[in-house]
Amino acid sequence: WYSQANSVSVIIRFLGATPSSSDIRRPLISIIEQICILYHLTVPSNFDNVKEILENILLQIPKDEYLILLLDSIDQLQLVDLKNLSKWLPKSFLSSNIKCIFSTIPEIEIDRETIHIHTQLQTIYKNNLVEIEVKTFDENTVEQVLHSWLEQDQRCLTTIQHEWLKPKFSIRHYITP
Repeated sequence: WYSQANSVSVIIRFLGATPSSSDIRRPLISIIEQICILYHLTVPSNFDNVKEILENILLQIPKDEYLILLLDSIDQLQLVDLKNLSKWLPKSFLSSNIKCIFSTIPEIEIDRETIHIHTQLQTIYKNNLVEIEVKTFDENTVEQVLHSWLEQDQRCLTTIQHEWLKPKFSIRHYITP
């Protein structure tokens, strides 16, 4: 992404990991505060319009400084934040020195309502959205990953443990917030 070796800052938020991170307002405010500290900007005293504040703060980042924002698990946000992503996501990341990475399940169902997260992101960012689909692991890959983790920790499974675990390699788990 960045060909020059200037300063690169990375801000990560794991959304939905705690009750306070399930409401997008709190993570956005903490991102704004962190950006202000990183780039010596004035922290806003009023956060009434968080989206507008974030968009304005992003424009103030010096052009020779780079920022990567990672918002992990957008699908874990509360329903009100998922229904209309455009209410809180910046319309664009105009500066070439700012990149934003989102991770999400393409669509989820909550209370018999399907939320099309992927479609919303495509609508908001149109041609500026670079997508990488992470495929589900097959049984063999799952077993290899587990074996590798155990090997790294110099551990192993007993035959009984392995036999109990093996059928679970093929089960698909769908997480709903």
